[in-house]
Amino acid sequence: MKKQFIPFGAVLTLALLISGCETDGGVTARIQEKSTAYAELQQPEKDCIAQGNVMPGFTSDMVYMAVGSPTKVEPERLPDGTDAEIWTYNNYFPPATPT
Repeated sequence: MKKQFIPFGAVLTLALLISGCETDGGVTARIQEKSTAYAELQQPEKDCIAQGNVMPGFTSDMVYMAVGSPTKVEPERLPDGTDAEIWTYNNYFPPATPT
């Protein structure tokens, strides 16, 4: 019985196609999805989002582009009576030092 040899490159290519080649955690796809909001941002904000980081003052669109959908969303009433949402992420680990 003759063994067939499959080149490593072919296996790697197939694996990348199956995984969707998502090497940035989906940031690029989310930026495309929210392209109008992204186009209005300043370059430092765009850089932060591209790195998957969140900074104080980010809007919900900016947070979504950077890290995706939250694990949990809870309504919150702020002291001034404004309705808000608390977004919880179970697998987000911010950088040790902001970039």
